[in-house]
Amino acid sequence: MNRNLVLSMLALAVLALPACGGSGGSSDEDQIRQVVTESAKTPAKLCEDLAAAPLKAIGGKAKCTQLAKGQKGADVKIGTVAVKGDTAIVKAAGAGSGTGDIKLVKEDGDWKISLES
Repeated sequence: MNRNLVLSMLALAVLALPACGGSGGSSDEDQIRQVVTESAKTPAKLCEDLAAAPLKAIGGKAKCTQLAKGQKGADVKIGTVAVKGDTAIVKAAGAGSGTGDIKLVKEDGDWKISLES
């Protein structure tokens, strides 16, 4: 996969964008907000929070972690979170990067960032 495409995918996810979903008694919305916030602040965390398909497209978790090294985190302001079954759309804004939608999917009980539209 083209390195620029991979870096663009990471940048998109980090700037617009998910911590562990799953258990803990938190609502889906709380879990989604946590995933998006933590992934934006810590680019390496994004590699744990990517859905299977984009993670595979990047070349796996090890490749993702390698690409995330040296990337700066970003603060994200989360607007609305719309959950429909096992998918969610987050309206978010990154400092200086404008606003965008972040799609998440629930995989094995955890909310993961999906780069698919």
